[in-house]
Order: sequence, then C-alpha cells, then structure tokens
Amino acid sequence: DGNDADGMFAEGGSFRRGFAFSGGRYLVVPAGRPASSIAHEIGHIFWARDEYSGAGSYLQKRGYYDAQNLNAADNPEVGFSQQDSIMASGTLLANAYANHVSSDSSMQMMGWQDSDGDGVFDVLDVPHSFIGTGYIDQVDGEFHFSGTAKVGTLLNRNSSGFQSDLTINEIDRIEYRIDQGAWVTALDPGGFTADVQFSFVVPVGSQQVEIRSSSFDAGTGLLVTESNRLLFDINDHNVAADSGLAGFVWVDVDSDGVWNNGESGLSNIAVRLVDGTGEQIQLGTQADPDGFLDSVVLNSRFAGMTLSAVGTQVINADIYSRVRNDSSTGDRVFGNFNSATNSVMTTWGTSARRLKVTFDSPVSAFSIDAVADTNGDVGRLEAFSATGVLLDRVTTSLLADGDVETMLLERGTADIAYVIARAHYGTELHLDNIVIGPTTAVMTDAWGVFRLKSLPAGDYQIQMQGRSGWEPTTAIQVSRTLSAEAAVSDVRYGLAPPVWHHLDVPEDVDVSGDVVPLDALLIVNDLNNRGARQLSAPTEGDSPPPYYDVSGDGWLTSLDALRVVNWLNANMFGESEEAVGMYNAFTLAEPVNLLTTVIPVASGATRETPFQSPIEHNALDDYYTQATDHVLTLWFNRHSLESTEQLSEGNSATAEELGLF
Repeated sequence: DGNDADGMFAEGGSFRRGFAFSGGRYLVVPAGRPASSIAHEIGHIFWARDEYSGAGSYLQKRGYYDAQNLNAADNPEVGFSQQDSIMASGTLLANAYANHVSSDSSMQMMGWQDSDGDGVFDVLDVPHSFIGTGYIDQVDGEFHFSGTAKVGTLLNRNSSGFQSDLTINEIDRIEYRIDQGAWVTALDPGGFTADVQFSFVVPVGSQQVEIRSSSFDAGTGLLVTESNRLLFDINDHNVAADSGLAGFVWVDVDSDGVWNNGESGLSNIAVRLVDGTGEQIQLGTQADPDGFLDSVVLNSRFAGMTLSAVGTQVINADIYSRVRNDSSTGDRVFGNFNSATNSVMTTWGTSARRLKVTFDSPVSAFSIDAVADTNGDVGRLEAFSATGVLLDRVTTSLLADGDVETMLLERGTADIAYVIARAHYGTELHLDNIVIGPTTAVMTDAWGVFRLKSLPAGDYQIQMQGRSGWEPTTAIQVSRTLSAEAAVSDVRYGLAPPVWHHLDVPEDVDVSGDVVPLDALLIVNDLNNRGARQLSAPTEGDSPPPYYDVSGDGWLTSLDALRVVNWLNANMFGESEEAVGMYNAFTLAEPVNLLTTVIPVASGATRETPFQSPIEHNALDDYYTQATDHVLTLWFNRHSLESTEQLSEGNSATAEELGLF
C-alpha cells in the first residue's frame, strides 16, 4: 500500500480490492483493507457467496447444506429488505462486522444452521450408529455387553467442491443406565469408531439396561449427539439390530432347549434364508465383467438392472469388459469408449466418466469394488431415489496401486432407484464386481450372533444349518415377518455339543488341566486299537474322559490328534535351527487355524468337511498319522525331560509302553 495511493490492485484484473479461493485456504487483499473486508473474504473460504448488487445472485446455492443465497441484492420477493451481512458491501457490511452478525443465508452457507433449535449445528447434530449384544450372568450379577459404535455424518450437499462428509464428533462416552436411572459412563473410547466390551454389576430386581454412545462438547460439557439407545431385558440374551433379521445360536450344554446361565453363544454357525423346500433363496444379483468378449455391450446384459456411462466426457453410454491385471474378481473390469483416445478406457473419474446402474425395481443394498489404478486413488458410491434425491454415499479409504475396496451401501428399506460409482478427489480408478441385494446366508460371530441385514419387508424362513456331530435342541427353521424399517431380533437356536467333545479346552483330552503330548497319544493309541470311526453314545466302561472328539464333529480320526499336535507346536517355547528344519519337513504346508473345523492339508489332498464321513479318507488318515508321529517325535526330542515328567505325573505308562516308539 505504501506505493499505491488508492489501496487497490491495478486496473484490468478480475478483482481490485481482494479475493479468496472459495472453499480453499487462501485470501489475497491489499494490506490496508479494513478488517470487515478480511471477514468478507474469509466468508468465501467457508463457501458464502457475495450478496451485493452485480455479484452474487439470489438463485445461487452453496455450502455444506447447499443453502440458497436469499440475502442477495436481486432477491425478487415483494417487500424484501437486505439484512446486514459480512457478504454484502458498504453500510450493510460495516454494520454486520461492528455488531458481529451476518445474514441468515450467509450463515447457513458457512455451516451455521440449527434446524431444530437445540443449540447444535446440523452438521454435528447427527446420531451415532450403535449395535451390540448383551446378557446378564446370573452367577456374578454382571451384565456383559459387546458392540460397535460409529459417529454419523451429514451428507454434504454442496453444489461446489468435493462434497466430503465431515464431522468433528467422536465417540466420547459409552454410557449405561438401569431402569431409567442416571447415566453412568462405562468407557471413554474417543475416535470416530469404537469396538466396545464391558461389564457392570446390576442390582437384584432390576428389569432393563439401556446403553448408548454419545458426543459431548468439551467446553460446556453439554451433550452434542448420541446413538440410538439399546434397550436390553435383564432376563434374556439380547441382540440389537438396525435392520433385517438377527438372533443367536448358543451352546446348549444340558440339551434342554433353554439358554441357561453359563451357556455361551456359538461362533461359525451358518444361518440362511430358505424357501418352502429348504433351499437357500437368492435376493441378490451379481453383475461381473468376467466371461464377456471385448465386443459385447453390457448395458442390458444383467437381469434387474441397466448399466450406462455418464459424465462430461461421455459421448457413448455403452459399457464394455476389458482385461486388466488389477481387478477384484477374475481378470476383467468395466470400461467405456473414450472418443479422445478412440479406445475403450477402463478408468473412471470424478465427473468426466462415471458408472450409473439403474434398477428395474428399487433395491435395499448394492456393492461394487473399487480397484486403485495408482497410489492415492479414492472411490465413491452414491445412491439416489427415483426423484434424484441423494440418499446415501460411501467413500473408500486412500488406496495404494492395485488395492481393492468394496463400496457397500445398505438401507433399511428398498428405496435405491439408481447408483453412481466413480472416483473421488480428482483421481481415477477401475470398477469391478457388482452385487445387488442383501445376502441371504451369514455366519455367527464370536458371541453367536447372526445378522441378515437390509432385507425387504416380507415373510421369511430362517434356517440354522448346525454343525456335524452337534444336536439341535430347538427347531432349526423358524418363520418371521419383517416390516419396513423395523428389525426382528428374537430368533434363537440351540445346539448341544457332542458328548465326546471337551468344550472348555478341546485339546485337553484327559481333562488334566494341561495340554501335553499324552493327550495326542491317547487319541493315536485308540485309533491304533479301534480305528477311525463315528463315536457312539457313551456306555458303562466307555465314556469320557478321555474326550477323543477334539474337532467336535462327532468322529474320532487322526485330525483330532493333529489338533492337539498343532496346539502343542503353537505353544512351544524356544527354537533351534535343526528343530525347525525337521519340523518343516514333516508338517503341513499351510498354517492350521485351530478355531475352524477344517484342517488345511497338503496340496492335492482332499479336505474333510463336516458333512463327509472321515472314515472314507483312509489315505488321508495315513498321511495325518505319519505327520502326527513325526511331530510328536520332534516334540519329545525337544522337551524330553519336561514331557517325561508330565507323562509320569498323569499316567505311569511311558511312550514306549504305549506302543508308539
């Protein structure tokens, strides 16, 4: 300004008194401009539009809520009078700055909008999502809860910028209360998501427990927002679901069909929706580019949907399939003709080229895989109603070259008329593997909970498939009616474990309190004497312990011994180079997961499944018996003193006397 008497930029430019990058980080003004001008330019950084004559228009919109510029000078409404505003000019600007006010519409564009008048901006006044399960242990009187909380974000409807959905809310507290009493803080997890587990004592005679996640203002301590409140009946096992069908499968230890104290949920049990003949129903459709020649137009190739390309650079809406190394399934991804290159392009951008999928009838769930074309790619999937209203969106994480992330949208009702899949933040990526509709088969989680989400309203048959060797103590198939926007979560299935299976520690065959080589030797010795077989009901003189059925499938095979061996190997301490070499020579190529019922076998061998009789696999039995002998030999060589002591404490017989060496 020292060299410029009028305090303005030179004539001929677009701006003489200052400018700002809308939604950006910078403003540029001569140093001598008044503070009110600085405030005006900062308003642009937060998306507010000009309101003075010849600049902003009444018809324009902008900001997180895409608010209309109602205080613009050209507002045509009869009797309109401009409010004082930092986005106006002259006296209106000066008055607004002096009184620390601005027009209603400019405040809305900058995010200052409180539609329900509760003192919280709309952008933060969004409930958390919260699901979980809980029950009371009648022995110690404690209520146990496990769940997941996630902050909610308001859809960014800005007609400018990247439309990123934002929040500063965190999961500040997990709280509970008993019978409508005062809220008690159980956890202070922080972060945008939280996996939570906790327990607390419930007074005798209590009826209900209520649990929520919440966000609080650090300055005032006031509640900003909370989750849906999960209400649990003290006298039941409860699962909270946000949509669809949900329930439990539990271990019915005493086979009475009642979930008693001390009985727990059972993981890895399949639950599915079936028709009148017991066959699994399919509510979903897959549309994948694999299996099509380059010349085939895919727009109408898949039932229930129409594919098309849309965007500023799309001339031909046809969709094709093209071979790419970086795909999620098979070796092909979706593509569209690019007139600029006179070829089919497999990359999809932010606005130039996007994939639109329109449904014959509205759907409740949709997913598509985003495959990164280079480091830093981001994908976005948006769902729209039949009238074009944006219903929901999901954005991927920052992807590295070749990374795959499934973009999934699930709704409580079938209201998605079409979706648009694209890249985000000016990047480009590939799209592959469309799946429409909800899944109709799931597995129970660690708590025995299953959830079949985003189902349309209707009547359903829910079937629990059970586990080989386990006996159902309840009906395995039940009927439920699902209405729109309401979850049903009262489905319960009981399974009684095989009598020859030790529930607490299956590898502790002799129930000595320790897992030692003797546990495997007992199984191998019985196999040598009586062979692999389906275990019969216990009789006098032939009843557990020993609990031979380590795998819990109702059979005695070398797989049971191998599970003990794997447990021993996984819990051994110390390692020598020679021992490692011997171990690698005689054990399986794949790691063994002791939590599953399927044991990895060597390449080319046949896997057992819960529905196959293990006695049919004689060659496989021989393989496992040899592997077991080798590994047990190694175990004794490395732990000879400790093993001998353990054997002598639990059984006077030596390994040699057992006929194994």
